[in-house]
Amino acid sequence: MNEIIRLLNDKNAHLEKFLNFNEVELMNFFDGHFDNLDHFYQAREVILNIISRIDELVEEAQDLQEDNVQITDQQKREILQALEKKNNLVTEILSLDLQILSAIEAEKSRIIKDLSQVKMAKKAMKGYRSKSKSNRLDEEA
Repeated sequence: MNEIIRLLNDKNAHLEKFLNFNEVELMNFFDGHFDNLDHFYQAREVILNIISRIDELVEEAQDLQEDNVQITDQQKREILQALEKKNNLVTEILSLDLQILSAIEAEKSRIIKDLSQVKMAKKAMKGYRSKSKSNRLDEEA
């Protein structure tokens, strides 16, 4: 049972890393720095893979645990504390993810707006160019 408790605490430690990483990157996004977006997603994926592997190890440890093993009150408290901490971390992570998605969507909308304005400016420039050519032809004639 101690192995399971150790794994649950290890999982929480990785969830905290994930949360901290998200907090730092969210601040970068709010500052308009999206240069590390690919690295951000890759690092998140690595941490999630580690957490997934820890979940597999917990399941394996549970399978190896004998059915008649007595769990002490202290172990029950530690397990419940670890599970409560995990739930709190996951809730915070989900909240941050919503903010991250919002920041990315806002930047994406800004970029689309900028591209649209550039496209309109190019169109206006083409119209201006074609008018000036026809004026020159009229003057030459």
